[in-house]
Amino acid sequence: MKFLRKFREYYIKVINSNDTPHGIALAVAIGIFIGCFLPIGTQTIPAILAAIIFRVDKLLTFASTWICNPYTVPFMYPIFCLTGSKIMGFGLTLPQIERDIVLICKDFTWLELKEIGFELGVSFFAGGLIYGAVLGAGGYFSVRYFVSKYRKRKKPS
Repeated sequence: MKFLRKFREYYIKVINSNDTPHGIALAVAIGIFIGCFLPIGTQTIPAILAAIIFRVDKLLTFASTWICNPYTVPFMYPIFCLTGSKIMGFGLTLPQIERDIVLICKDFTWLELKEIGFELGVSFFAGGLIYGAVLGAGGYFSVRYFVSKYRKRKKPS
């Protein structure tokens, strides 16, 4: 429950910020895109740089990268890889993808990554690009809508 309370506090702080609904939504969209496109552990610096380039809230952009987190990765990464494999024509199967991901995570070596990695890596980035774009766009429009709606409702008459 502490997490939900903190989330609600942060949510209220964000929607009451001086930023425009577009700025808030763009920060979320960029974070979601980077969170899907790049693997965990490589997202922070690109997220902060993108936030600086697009002049949006850095903390919100960073927080939005956590769409992929230790709880969602076991579901999302195989789907990204499967989708990317279909798009790239590699023909990887879901059991094969799950096995390879477990191998890489369990006993990581650069040699193991090199042996398993090309098709899986390309599939991951292709799928992550697709899902990042779709989920990022969805995040942008839904956040912009809800922030605008909230602010109109709270506007003094």
